[in-house]
Amino acid sequence: MSDSFNISTFRYSIALMLLVSCFWNVSAQYNLSKRLGVQVSTMGIGIHSNFELTHNLELDANIYNLKHSKEAKVQNPSFVNPRPYIFGKKYDAVALDLVVGKVVKLSEAKNSAPQLSISTQIGPSIAFLKPYYVYVQEADNPQFSPVLTPQTSEVIDNQDYILGSADRFKGIDELESEFGVAANIKFSAEWTDHNRTQGINLGIRANHYFSDLDILHQNDNRNFRGLFVGYFRGI
Repeated sequence: MSDSFNISTFRYSIALMLLVSCFWNVSAQYNLSKRLGVQVSTMGIGIHSNFELTHNLELDANIYNLKHSKEAKVQNPSFVNPRPYIFGKKYDAVALDLVVGKVVKLSEAKNSAPQLSISTQIGPSIAFLKPYYVYVQEADNPQFSPVLTPQTSEVIDNQDYILGSADRFKGIDELESEFGVAANIKFSAEWTDHNRTQGINLGIRANHYFSDLDILHQNDNRNFRGLFVGYFRGI
């Protein structure tokens, strides 16, 4: 494993997991509402959890795939049955956000209608990155024995030799991390069914990272924006 994974990424991961665990314990001790669900967004698929801190204050913990809006899969026509890959992608990324939001209730729940609310949220975000690996057939290799390598700038400049992407978990032991800020505007509809709270979220998410994540070659890799929709249940 790289030094960055052993030191900074490991410490950040442990600290964030302990922080989320602390909120779970506090919410259980004081019988505060908790919700867990899934989200689908233009940035990627993820898991969403919500903690009701006070009547009009909440904390959301979201983890999701962080994708660049210009990512697109291609195939190399120079080979037979090539594997699809994302040209120009240098890193895979997963984001973990911890955002605090002020909740404004638009209506109360009734027998025939859900409770509606809107919240604005802001907080820290951490992006975990691993190199994006591809198979390359080297020009000076007379045998068909592809080489597994990260899709670096040099590999991108010689895309005619790229056979396709590697297993998605390749490079997981080379994790790096970068800090940033996340901000959301979230609209929620919540109702109770058989004594179980459930609902949906719709919103806009914006992330800014203090260093270039280098996800997609020669693109803006600091700022990300997207829409999300999610389903959650009270627990």
